[in-house]
Amino acid sequence: EKEGAYTLSLEIIKRLKQRNITPVVPLALHEQLRNQDGVFLFCENLLPYLSLCIVLGGDGSILAASKHTAPWGIPILGFHFGRVGFMAELEKDELHYLDDVLDGKSYTVEERSMLKVTLPHGKEVTALNDVLITNPGHAMLDADVLADGSLLQHYHA
Repeated sequence: EKEGAYTLSLEIIKRLKQRNITPVVPLALHEQLRNQDGVFLFCENLLPYLSLCIVLGGDGSILAASKHTAPWGIPILGFHFGRVGFMAELEKDELHYLDDVLDGKSYTVEERSMLKVTLPHGKEVTALNDVLITNPGHAMLDADVLADGSLLQHYHA
């Protein structure tokens, strides 16, 4: 556990409940809370009903959360608790800004570009930030890069 993350989680949950907002938390935190009343365990089926995702972590945590939230257009508010925090907007001591978000006061939602990768067998993967392409067989690689359906570049490597 990152220093102070559990304590901050408790304070966030308290502020949500004060506004009659139902907190939904991941399994590890749910177990620590020992089934606290009014706090629900996250599951994929709840995604259509969520209006905000609060992440305590670094860029890796935000990227992981975006895999779930992006298809539903759920904004992410990040508190920087990791080593790399370019995407996290708030530091640990800036919890008061959460009140502005929860109360509908002044805040801005930044739109991020998403990447959609279509693999040769047809599977599609959506990513925020970047995509890593590996080739364990060491064969040649052909890749097309498209933007809005138009070919930008073809790579043969």
